[in-house]
Amino acid sequence: MLGSINGALAERALGAGVSVRLSSLSRLAVLTGAAIGGGLLLGADYAWLVILGVAGAQAVLVAVAARSLLHR
Repeated sequence: MLGSINGALAERALGAGVSVRLSSLSRLAVLTGAAIGGGLLLGADYAWLVILGVAGAQAVLVAVAARSLLHR
């Protein structure tokens, strides 16, 4: 669920005219921090699962973006 928020945050940043590089780094930092915090709330043994989920969601977003760029 955390990783899926990235798309909405990216769309909002682009609409606000914020630099893509700046917004990407800050979004990744915030989402990584939220993933670590959420994982620790579940227990240190499960924190890696939350981080893996966020990484998976990021990979899906990268694949979709790359596909759309290749089909231009």
